[in-house]
Amino acid sequence: TMARNRKARKDNNHDEIVSALSAMVPVRELHAAGDGIPDGLAYIKGGWQLFDVKNPKTAYGKRGLNDRQKKWASQPGGPVYLIYNLEHAQDFAAGRFDDLPRFPANKLSAEELLAIA
Repeated sequence: TMARNRKARKDNNHDEIVSALSAMVPVRELHAAGDGIPDGLAYIKGGWQLFDVKNPKTAYGKRGLNDRQKKWASQPGGPVYLIYNLEHAQDFAAGRFDDLPRFPANKLSAEELLAIA
């Protein structure tokens, strides 16, 4: 079995945002998985979408995804949408994905891929 390398952390606004999302769409939490795996999946517009909750009130949250999360999100299957507040949660649940921060925002350059490898 694979051992988890990093302890999973929840941002202080995680429960509030996941609760709001869960009231709008089906949600499956993944935050306890650690190792850069996003905080959850939400079923929106006929498909599962990845999301990660970030707290804009902390330096850690303001930075967005950390290197481990970026490496995970750079693999096929993304993007990972970043949910900073309840407004983002509403946009996400409504499928207004273009209005949201996400990673990768677009295709990464070779330098960016090397930086997170």
